[in-house]
Amino acid sequence: MLAAVRNGVLGGIFQEDQKVPALRARALNLGWWQLVETFRTSPARAAVCVTRPAGQLPLLAFRKSLAKDRARLATELQAAFAVCGLPAQPAPVPRGTPCTRPPSSAVTLCVEPGSLDFHFKVRERRLTIRPCSGKGPLNWRLRANVPWLSFSATSGTATDRPSLVTLTADTTLPNGFYPGQLTVTVVETGETKLVPIVLILGD
Repeated sequence: MLAAVRNGVLGGIFQEDQKVPALRARALNLGWWQLVETFRTSPARAAVCVTRPAGQLPLLAFRKSLAKDRARLATELQAAFAVCGLPAQPAPVPRGTPCTRPPSSAVTLCVEPGSLDFHFKVRERRLTIRPCSGKGPLNWRLRANVPWLSFSATSGTATDRPSLVTLTADTTLPNGFYPGQLTVTVVETGETKLVPIVLILGD
């Protein structure tokens, strides 16, 4: 399940009264307390795969009563994940490529590391952007598809010295898994690298 979150095909795993499932319930004209009941496949289920509204990633939501029963929680989440119909090991999205010397003098974008995890103890990470050939200049832009991440820079120029960008996650959010993606783009050519990111809060 965590692999599905990291690869951006599952929207996260949440207790039913947390902000993300509550907003999903509101979009369906439901109260947060009605979400599990609406999507469960049998009366005994205490965790569900929320597959609506259309166009949004599925997410897993579980009853508050499961929070202290870790063994049952794991079993219920596995059953709910199976309902989502997602592969156990989703194909990863394209990641930042390792730096290799290009066959020509063309500037090729290298972004490292290829993925980033954030949590309570590690709320800051550093991203390195540079031309793979070691030569530039390389003008780049950086953006993310999540609101919980801020950058020390959103654009810059890398030459023989790489650009180092500090990324800071908002760890004041409710406990849960928050997946996302960074996009780094070369201004002149449009070449793009995607970097999966995830913020993990809670036990």
